[in-house]
Amino acid sequence: EVKLNHIKYCIKLLLQELNSVNKLNSNENFFKSLLFQAFQNDNFSFLVTNKNKNVPLYWFAKYIKDNLKKIDFISVRDNYSKRVIEQILDKEVKKVCDPTMLMDIEYYKKCEEYSNYSFNNYIFIYGSPKRFTNEMIFKIKEFAKKKNKKLISYYFKNNWCDKILYGSPYDFLTLIDYADYVITNTFHGTLFSIMYNKKFTTVSIDNNKISELLNDLNIDAEYDKNINIEEVLNKKYDYDKINIKISELRTESEMFLFNAIKEKLK
Repeated sequence: EVKLNHIKYCIKLLLQELNSVNKLNSNENFFKSLLFQAFQNDNFSFLVTNKNKNVPLYWFAKYIKDNLKKIDFISVRDNYSKRVIEQILDKEVKKVCDPTMLMDIEYYKKCEEYSNYSFNNYIFIYGSPKRFTNEMIFKIKEFAKKKNKKLISYYFKNNWCDKILYGSPYDFLTLIDYADYVITNTFHGTLFSIMYNKKFTTVSIDNNKISELLNDLNIDAEYDKNINIEEVLNKKYDYDKINIKISELRTESEMFLFNAIKEKLK
């Protein structure tokens, strides 16, 4: 825990410095000495990711190359991170599933027992208000009115919804489980919609993690302003095949983690 907090502190300082691009060259030595000072011994890294291709991951990685070389087992969650790290280290890096996928749906349903919420007949809205355009909001509200559904937003202040709720991760799971439809613009909103086999759509995909998730599972759930929202939300997916694929990804990722730990304990 101490090591993890130290890493988080280092990254926080780094991000503060990154706000000024002009400082990159002058602070090169600072970054080299600061980044991942916690790595003193050989280790392994599980589920590294970079959600946006605009973030200078290549620049970030080259300054911790020496420390990365000390890590015997490295896994990532997206192809972009995989490609960059492999270029930096000149060795294969394993792509694994998101850590939330390591638990099955039965586990998450048990977690719902701790939720304080109980609703029905609603559309669950989960995502940043900035990514919902006025046109999208109008179409979503029209669809909700037609279907006689309430709009419930969780965590995010989407003031155009009927309710804005806050709570625990258990409440988040419950609200997805009992929703008639889910409309999201986040990775985990998308992922849990899939894991719960929901009718859903993902709005404004500008995140390579979301795109890869949908591609990996062969799901075309992106909201397109040129397509009727009802058509998107009522698309039928072969969730039997999708659930099998998720199980396979889970097993593959678990085996990587198990083997890495096993090797480190020798």
